[in-house]
Amino acid sequence: MTETPRKPSTRFLLRPCLAEDLSVMENFAEASAHGLTTLPCDRAALADRIERSLQSFSTEDVSGEEIYLFVVEDCATGEVVGTSGIAARAGFSDRFYSYRNEFVVHRSQALGASNRIHTLHLCHDLTGFTLLTSFYVDPRYEDSLAAQLLSRARLLFIAAHADRFSDRIAAESPGLADASGRCPFWDAVGRRFFGMNYPAVERLSGGRSKAFIAELMPPSPVYVPLLPEEAQWAIGQL
Repeated sequence: MTETPRKPSTRFLLRPCLAEDLSVMENFAEASAHGLTTLPCDRAALADRIERSLQSFSTEDVSGEEIYLFVVEDCATGEVVGTSGIAARAGFSDRFYSYRNEFVVHRSQALGASNRIHTLHLCHDLTGFTLLTSFYVDPRYEDSLAAQLLSRARLLFIAAHADRFSDRIAAESPGLADASGRCPFWDAVGRRFFGMNYPAVERLSGGRSKAFIAELMPPSPVYVPLLPEEAQWAIGQL
């Protein structure tokens, strides 16, 4: 007799992540996409983030460095099936670096030619924003209400405790990478200045100062048409 796969529950409980959730958070970190540095594959780092989160939920004396981690349970089984988080202020102790999309126009009156060129500029425009982070849901529940609850409940929490957060919000999403961690954009840009692959930099950057980004990456813009086609296509992909 063939066993019918159990359908995911339609009832879920969202709650703060607790110390006893550490093992399941480790599983989520191992299964999550490369580049999600707020869900590190490091037991000690995860334990520290859970402790920081619990302190953030309990304190009334907020500074902006707080993080909040949530998990969602399947009420039918009690199983924790996903997690998500909030960072109160991106770059609280360090600038938060990102690339800003811009277009520059080059004209030649002599040739009667004009070109609009896509460029990327290293910046810290998102420093101070509230960040939506650490999203992961068990693949069995990707199309269930659990995924929506994990994502949207964070916005309700921010609205209910507006004094703890910025009025500007951004979402952290890992860039395109394969199962081995190979990232086309990183290989075309970052690796040329860091001399290491993407997973190695990810491990080094987790929980540490991001000052090395400004120290090693050139401040000049990246001209997107000069990148390999694979790297160009990867920009903005999730």
